[in-house]
Amino acid sequence: MPRATFVDGKSKQKFTDQTCLLGINVYQQPKHVGDNLAAISKLLDDGQFNSCYVLVGDCINRFRLALEQNYTPDEYTDLIKQGKEKEWSLYQQAIKLGEDWVRNQGKHLHLPQDNIFYCKDLRNDERFADVLQLLESLQQEKSEQGDAFRQSLAEAAHIFLDRYARRLPEDAKKSFNQKNAKFFAYKYLMEEYAIITLLAVTIKPNFFAYPSEKMDALIIAKNYILSKLGHSPKDMLQWLKIKVNSRVNQEDDLTEVNRLKIPPSDENVSKMLEELYINVLYQLHQLTNDNNISSKMQRLKALQLQLELAEKVKASLNEIKNKPPRPTQRSYMDDTHSSHRYAYSLFETSAEQKSSANTQMSQLLNNMEDKEKQMHPSPSQ
Repeated sequence: MPRATFVDGKSKQKFTDQTCLLGINVYQQPKHVGDNLAAISKLLDDGQFNSCYVLVGDCINRFRLALEQNYTPDEYTDLIKQGKEKEWSLYQQAIKLGEDWVRNQGKHLHLPQDNIFYCKDLRNDERFADVLQLLESLQQEKSEQGDAFRQSLAEAAHIFLDRYARRLPEDAKKSFNQKNAKFFAYKYLMEEYAIITLLAVTIKPNFFAYPSEKMDALIIAKNYILSKLGHSPKDMLQWLKIKVNSRVNQEDDLTEVNRLKIPPSDENVSKMLEELYINVLYQLHQLTNDNNISSKMQRLKALQLQLELAEKVKASLNEIKNKPPRPTQRSYMDDTHSSHRYAYSLFETSAEQKSSANTQMSQLLNNMEDKEKQMHPSPSQ
């Protein structure tokens, strides 16, 4: 079972008179599903906050989907001009991602429904346009604060795009349009910051909890907007970085295993590999409404590679487990644990789910290949 902790020595602190907002990324964030999410939920419970809230990042992921499906800034701008953004298929898909996440992962949260907020609802709030306009004014402002925000925003966009590009198949990386991608990255971040700050005005959370480094651009944005709206930014949205450890007390485990001179149990290996298949099934479900044939093929093939990689990892773990210990038992265990941590980072599952993932993958690929042949018949046909 993973364990979550607050970074910067806050794990043993009690927050009895404080409130907390947990940001949730519903799109390909393994720390926000399954046992990892349960560990985060337990951490918040142990912190004894007076109240905890969750912000489900649903509609903002239309920008990530636009990146995947090679939309251009002009195409998006045309949708806005026509007033059809909410009718956009990617907008609806993003909303569904949030609904699916709450249905499948909400059980890990010990919160009443009233404490769960959605980006789509805050975006529909009549105050949202004013908050976003304030943020856009800051982006254009010729001041020390404006300069700091632009620099931090550019850094955040770079990290956003770097993470996205690293997940692309090699063929897709060659056609990756940096200029278009930057447009959607900025759209995503600006809307995210505006929504988080608007929610802060509503529920006044003392802390914002998230499993990543502090986002300087968000801190600058919230300080600027809250001050403009007459609130004290000092007491709201203080950053609480969460770290999720894939193994509990890993050093203690190593000591105990070295003392017994036996390798880690098969249960750990199975659990690590389980997460991969659950993630693949989750992503297959997300592809249901993807009407872009080329994009769908790329994503399916990427998932297929993940399944193949899982089998290689499993074989590698078995090989390491069965070979004799090296002269230094510690180095032998380091090799084994390194492989285990790598396997765990892939994702959660069972033999039945693995079979289901493989079957669905095969069927979807066959269907898509048939459709592609119909759309692009070979000259001999």
